[in-house]
Amino acid sequence: MRIQFNINYKKAIEVVLWVLHKDKTIDVYRLMKVLFHADLFSVNKYGAPVTGDNYLAMKFGTVPDVIYNGLIKKDILYLEDSQLDTNLLPFDLKGYQLLPQRIPNIEHLSESDIECLELGIKEYAGLSFEEVKNKNHSIRAWRETYHNAPNSFIDWYDLIEEQYLKDDLSDGWSEHMVI
Repeated sequence: MRIQFNINYKKAIEVVLWVLHKDKTIDVYRLMKVLFHADLFSVNKYGAPVTGDNYLAMKFGTVPDVIYNGLIKKDILYLEDSQLDTNLLPFDLKGYQLLPQRIPNIEHLSESDIECLELGIKEYAGLSFEEVKNKNHSIRAWRETYHNAPNSFIDWYDLIEEQYLKDDLSDGWSEHMVI
C-alpha cells in the first residue's frame, strides 16, 4: 500500500525559515534530516506530517523531494503548480548554507508543528556529517528502500508505526489532507 501526502508550499517555506532561525548552525544537509525527523514524529503522533513533502531514499539519507529540489534548488519543474515565484523565495543558497531573507511567519505553524521541528533539531543539530548520516541511515524504511531502489520514494506506510494509522491513511485519504 502506498501512502503519500501533498506538500503545502507556503507552510514548507515557513518551516524552513523557522528551522534556520531557530538554529543558525543548520546547513542544507542537516535541514533535510531535521525535516524528516519532524515529519516522521508528526505523522506517527498526530496522523499527518508537518510539511506534507515525500522523502527520497538517497545515498546520504532522506531528502524531502519538493523542499530540496523546488524550494532550495529552485527547480521550476517542481514549482509549476505551486503559484510561487522562485525569484521571491525568502532564502538564498550559498554553498551548503541557506541564508534566510526574513523571519518566519509562525501563523502557518501549529504548536504540534513546532514541537516536532524542535525534536528534529534536537535529534540532528550539533552532529558531524558522519553522525547525521549514520543516524539517518539507521531508519529501516530508508535502508530497505535504498537497497531495493536507490533514489526512489520511501513509502510513508513503511514509516508509520501503528497499523490503525496505516489503515486509515492508506485508503487514499492522505492525498486529500490539508497540511
